[in-house]
Amino acid sequence: MSVTTATPIKAFVLRDFKDATTEESFSAKDTPDLEAGRFENFRAAGLVRKATAREAKPAA
Repeated sequence: MSVTTATPIKAFVLRDFKDATTEESFSAKDTPDLEAGRFENFRAAGLVRKATAREAKPAA
């Protein structure tokens, strides 16, 4: 049996929010890596979108 891991999605946080399930806090303009399911839930709620290439680059 092989275990596959999905590639995380680089998200762009649109506004500050706290995940009610995990109580993890996110700040506007952050670019966290999210599992696909979490990303889709947050996207559907209008909290995140996919980060652009420029946004996804680490700050210098």
